[in-house]
Amino acid sequence: MSRRILSIIFTAILGLGINSYAQVTDEDIQYAQERIVEEKNVLAEERNQLRALFKEVREIIKAAEGLKKENANLNSDLTKLKETKAKLETATKELGLKNQELGDAVKKDGSKAENINLRTELAKLKDIKVKLEADTRELSLKNQELEGLTKKDLPKQENVNLKTELTKLKDAKAKLETATKELSMKNQELEQAIKKDVSKQENINLKAELAKQKDLATQNQELALAKKDALEAIEGFKKENVNLKADLTKLKDFNAILEKKAEELYVQNQDLGQAKEDAKSLGSMVEYLNRERQALKKMNEQLRQNMVALEENMRKEKAALYEELGTAYIQSKLYDLAIDTYEKSVKLVPDNAEVYYNLGLLYKHSQSNSEKATHNFKRYLELNPKAKNRKEVEYFISMLKGAEERKIKIW
Repeated sequence: MSRRILSIIFTAILGLGINSYAQVTDEDIQYAQERIVEEKNVLAEERNQLRALFKEVREIIKAAEGLKKENANLNSDLTKLKETKAKLETATKELGLKNQELGDAVKKDGSKAENINLRTELAKLKDIKVKLEADTRELSLKNQELEGLTKKDLPKQENVNLKTELTKLKDAKAKLETATKELSMKNQELEQAIKKDVSKQENINLKAELAKQKDLATQNQELALAKKDALEAIEGFKKENVNLKADLTKLKDFNAILEKKAEELYVQNQDLGQAKEDAKSLGSMVEYLNRERQALKKMNEQLRQNMVALEENMRKEKAALYEELGTAYIQSKLYDLAIDTYEKSVKLVPDNAEVYYNLGLLYKHSQSNSEKATHNFKRYLELNPKAKNRKEVEYFISMLKGAEERKIKIW
């Protein structure tokens, strides 16, 4: 702020009188007020920018913390889903093993006593079958030997005997094969009987086990569906986590930009305010600027009050000069100029009763304007209700009213 502005402000505060104010021009006052307004606007704009910047930084930090918490919650949910998935897989494996055991139990669970008998009979038949197979192999070997001997050059009688023996062996072989087939059929019948021959109570148990198996199969399906839903949820969480990470990266970039802008504004604030290098707190600077602003505000208000008082004094003095000039015009019998001068005086000071009285007399005698004369006389009585010449003025008003009604001029 220049020395000229300071001298103007201190002159206004001290109130040294009209002669001192004569040195202060309207241009000086306007210039001082404009500079004060500019300084106030600059300070207010800088303060608003810093507040907005700090508010944005706090919101970004808060949003980043919220994203961190949400990311931690998502990771926790993902861990829980993985544990649920492992439990589902374990339950599925156990269900498969139980299902397999149940199938084996259904195949094996027959009547114990009858199973023992049937298995004993089957073992005997297997032994018989083994013996028959052994006999069959021996007969085959003998048959091969006989055929080999037949091909050799033997005596005819022996050849005939061998052929007869061979025929017998073939018949025996055929009988053995038939017996083997019958034994195999009986073996199959026994195996089917073993499969079908189950006691009623065990059938009930098997039905109960089958019902349990169906329930387990249903549970298995439900677990499979839950597993599918869990996997879909995991995929959704993964995608959402990726989006959140991208948003967090953007926020970090934006935060870096804001921090850079904050640094630039801080440097600008130091340059504009001519702050000292050791000023560490922005609050102290703002407080200092606020004190300066309040001081300037008080000086501006004092200056305004002094200017208002000066204008009021000058207005009253000017009105008094017009009044004196009007009186001089009356003495010089320049009544029209006196009326104009008195009108200017009441415009400046509208509560001067004497001027209204003089105007009433001028309009009554010089211009015979009863309307304006009546108006000024009434205004005189309003401002001075205890006037000593009140009756005289009221008489003038009544005369002017009667003359107005008779439309005659009063000279």
